[in-house]
Amino acid sequence: MLLWNNGELTLWHSPLALSALVANTILDFCLNWRFYLSIPPSPSTRHIFLSARFSTALADGTFDQDLHSSITAISAHVEQSGFKILSAHQAEEFGKKLQEPSNFVPRDRRDVCRSEALIVLLDTQLSAGVWTEVGWATAMRKPVLILRPEQLEAAATRFAEGLPSIGIVEMHNFDTLSNATKTIDGFISRRLR
Repeated sequence: MLLWNNGELTLWHSPLALSALVANTILDFCLNWRFYLSIPPSPSTRHIFLSARFSTALADGTFDQDLHSSITAISAHVEQSGFKILSAHQAEEFGKKLQEPSNFVPRDRRDVCRSEALIVLLDTQLSAGVWTEVGWATAMRKPVLILRPEQLEAAATRFAEGLPSIGIVEMHNFDTLSNATKTIDGFISRRLR
């Protein structure tokens, strides 16, 4: 083993030096075994987080049917594009398996972290949880697509209208689910391909 000592390079012969060299080699192999064995990394699943109101969509334990249908249709469409959807709606089965905030807040934040992008489905009622998730995603520099129904008053999303100026947020109005899915396709093509 070579040792730098007082400006000189000397060869150090000792059992301790040999042990250090062997230990370093084993550690290097353990940390980098894929490189040494030429095993490519396993393909990972690509995720998109879908954000939409939740608590205010529950009435007497039943989830708003129109919103349920929209979330389900958008999720299916995105998954056909090769991404797995992560959402509170799926995790809690649209209110059938409600969790406490101390459980769902860390889960949702972890899921936003795992995702490559965030798709936000707004409707006529706004949600603090949705805007919290938008904040997490923009802080992590993840692309965000906000889908806003045309009937939603512009004043309700006035602050959000400034988000595209930071460069990673797109906001689009939609009138039909078909228009929303076309917008999603364009977003995925521009931001994630």
